[in-house]
Amino acid sequence: MKEIRISMFELIGGTSAVSQDDAQLLFERISKGLENKIKVIIDFNNIELITPSFMQVAFGQLYGIYTRSVLGDHIRIENITKEDFNTFKRVAMGAKEYFRGDRKNGTRRDQTTI
Repeated sequence: MKEIRISMFELIGGTSAVSQDDAQLLFERISKGLENKIKVIIDFNNIELITPSFMQVAFGQLYGIYTRSVLGDHIRIENITKEDFNTFKRVAMGAKEYFRGDRKNGTRRDQTTI
């Protein structure tokens, strides 16, 4: 499988992943890779701060579009602290629950409201 690597340090131009605009840019880059069936490696090397809201925008939206299987097979996160990875897991669980409820009801919420 073809791969792309996204350096968060280069993408955001610093050590803090806090901007909603930067998170949206990451989401768009991940989505583009997934649309093309490319494995997306997200490298958090040199990132010192990641806010939960950044993760919600960057990753939470993905659960409204792609299956867990696709996300698990096509996304790899590297060089992230244990604390930040735990935050990522909480965001992922919340997004899964949020979108699963919509699928059960046959409706879909606006993805930007996560």
